[in-house]
Amino acid sequence: MMKPWLLLPLVAPLLLTGCGSDLLVLQRLQALKPSAEQPANNLTELDLPGESDWVAQFDFAESLLDKSQPLQALEWYSKCANGGYLPCVRQLGYAYLQGGAAGHDPYLGIELLTQSLDQTDPTMLNDMAWFLSTSKLQSLRDPQQAKQYMEKRQQLGPLDAMTMDTLAAVTAALGEFDGAAKVQQKAITMLLKEGGLGEDVLSDYRSRLQLYRNQKAYTE
Repeated sequence: MMKPWLLLPLVAPLLLTGCGSDLLVLQRLQALKPSAEQPANNLTELDLPGESDWVAQFDFAESLLDKSQPLQALEWYSKCANGGYLPCVRQLGYAYLQGGAAGHDPYLGIELLTQSLDQTDPTMLNDMAWFLSTSKLQSLRDPQQAKQYMEKRQQLGPLDAMTMDTLAAVTAALGEFDGAAKVQQKAITMLLKEGGLGEDVLSDYRSRLQLYRNQKAYTE
């Protein structure tokens, strides 16, 4: 199971490469306009982050999200992303992957997340493994790479119900359905012990268990 788009911790900057052009993300996002319910900000230039202050730009983008101005936030994420600041690259990756204000472009999303991957971040490793094993786009599914991400995730500490659910999905994507069913049953047991996620989540876990028992992988 992959978590919704979250604001992730800051890490060291890395030069952004790929995406055809370093300016691709910026150009695409600058074409977006705020909607009527998200009016443009009336701040002066003195209130805006400095041109090369990537940390301030990231913080400013977060504040815009808090004010329900996602399109403007994405524009500022794009600015510091093109400066090579990994948290901004990562945020754009999640935004494009999950759709919403940025539009839905899973190819660009997975490329940005791959570039900004923090292999010491258990949540991000889980998310990448989930997407690469469950994407409905066959051209983006990569169960072998997903397996590697889950192996690294397991090295960082014990799995909870959510990450066990991901491990089951990866196992099924590899065609190991009996093993996937056993792992999914463990995920359900852990979920019941953890509690607090609601009947809808439990129902989803059980539906995936039935898929694996029927020798089918889960995609979304």
